[in-house]
Amino acid sequence: YLPHRLAPSSNIFGRRSVIAVQSTPFSRWGDLVFFQNGMMEPWLESKGLEDANQVLAYFAVSKIGETPIDGRTDTNPKRLIAAYGKWASIVAARLNVGGLSCKVLDKEVFQKQMLEKLIWICSVMLVGAPHGGVLVGVADKEFCTEVNGYG
Repeated sequence: YLPHRLAPSSNIFGRRSVIAVQSTPFSRWGDLVFFQNGMMEPWLESKGLEDANQVLAYFAVSKIGETPIDGRTDTNPKRLIAAYGKWASIVAARLNVGGLSCKVLDKEVFQKQMLEKLIWICSVMLVGAPHGGVLVGVADKEFCTEVNGYG
């Protein structure tokens, strides 16, 4: 828990972004934090939010109320969740309290990691589709040779 005075006013998760932005006074747009699994940058730019606070989500929640699972792997044991923007360190602290690792990046490094994540998620989804639309974790684990381009 972080005191309200230290915390960003809103956390926005993907599809609800349009409604949340429209519902937020323009003067508070700089306090919004956008969590993403791919790349929201073109949409953010179209709304004049090119310097918006952003988080690359590398975690999963099986069910409401369950503990989130950090996206660290054997091949990449470093912190994968990344935050950018004026609230990045506060978001990272909140995630750390919840047992998730998070690194704070500058914009250029964040953009590079965002593109890598976008390519990865697209690859995994494309591999999972012909296998019955399996979950991302299943596609990445059971069909890893296809995801990595060796299958």
